[in-house]
Amino acid sequence: ALKGIRSEYNTFAPRVRIEWTPGMYYYMNGHRKMNVGSKMPTFTLDYERGIKGVLGSTGSHERWEVDVQQNLKLGGIRSLGYRIGGGMFTEQNDVYFVDFANFSRRNLPVGWNDEIGGVFQLLDGRWYNSSRKYLRGHLTYESPFLMLRHLVKYTQHVLNERLYLNALVVPHLNPYVEVGYGIGTNIFDFGVFGSFANWKFKEIG
Repeated sequence: ALKGIRSEYNTFAPRVRIEWTPGMYYYMNGHRKMNVGSKMPTFTLDYERGIKGVLGSTGSHERWEVDVQQNLKLGGIRSLGYRIGGGMFTEQNDVYFVDFANFSRRNLPVGWNDEIGGVFQLLDGRWYNSSRKYLRGHLTYESPFLMLRHLVKYTQHVLNERLYLNALVVPHLNPYVEVGYGIGTNIFDFGVFGSFANWKFKEIG
């Protein structure tokens, strides 16, 4: 084993997550509020504090993450979803690889119509997990018959088409970009993505 590098890490890390959507509309169902949406974005703050020495914890760290996301209706059934976020360790004592939230799908805003948009599809998670800071952005544009309008008689089961753009900036990966195209049907969602790292083509998946 390398001197000074532990073979095992234990972490005790309480975490607080605050989510706020201003201007939320609702109606009363008896004595219960029923949310019906907002024209404003959703703001999220994640804070995690690792405490050394508690329940065998071997190191301490402090992590902040912020996120803003929204799905905008553009008329008809066209929509534009965006997500911008960033995070950083403000302290990292004796902890070399501590997982971030790892682009969790549970953070997607209500109203995005598929499970493909708003997350990275081809990114190796090790880049993200081992970085002390990151900045990311996602765009998803959805509309019926973007490229298939002339094939409508053959694509009657396709409800919509989507264009995706995902970008990430971390140390040593500046930037990482994914560009994608997808279709949505009543049964499944399908997408094809191409990725670029440091402005060089990487892969298709």
